[in-house]
Amino acid sequence: MNLFKKSKIQRTMPDYKMRIDEAFKVTGEQYYYFKDTSDMPTLRYYRFSQFLTEFEMRISRDFLLEVTEKCISSLNEGNLVRAAAMLTELVSRAKLIIETDTLYRLASVVYFTLDEDVTDYDYTINEQKIKKFKEEGLQSFFFKMPCRDFLPQINISKKDMEDYLKLQKLSTANIRALMDDQYFIEKKKTADTTMLK
Repeated sequence: MNLFKKSKIQRTMPDYKMRIDEAFKVTGEQYYYFKDTSDMPTLRYYRFSQFLTEFEMRISRDFLLEVTEKCISSLNEGNLVRAAAMLTELVSRAKLIIETDTLYRLASVVYFTLDEDVTDYDYTINEQKIKKFKEEGLQSFFFKMPCRDFLPQINISKKDMEDYLKLQKLSTANIRALMDDQYFIEKKKTADTTMLK
């Protein structure tokens, strides 16, 4: 055994060797994390802050803008019912325990392989990483340590979590449906027809 042989961390990230640690493996690939998020390089920490805010709001900035712009458009068209329905869904979404897409995005900036450039956040690489995380399955992926640190401190069974995640997906589907002009026109026609009977 060579006592002077450098670890993979020392060889690939000598500037960070004392600040990072092993997190977990996904599909045989080792992931690491900064022991203290304040040790992240500036550009990566900026993305961490952005994704943490989105995680806490339970919606990405882009999706929030998309929904609010559609809401404003509905109000300008005098469609108060549609605008109110979208706002109601946004409020419901903010009350969710977790929202999985924002959680995966947050995990993608926190956890990295030694092949990644940790000084920045590469969207292409991280989309692939998120895909791997999703293939692992939410139950097994996020209940591993230290992923669990990002979940609220709740005592929930696997079955209840599965039901909850279905509800969370339904929330996203409801908002998307409300934003779809054709869907809303069909719903209005159905309501009008029902009222005439």
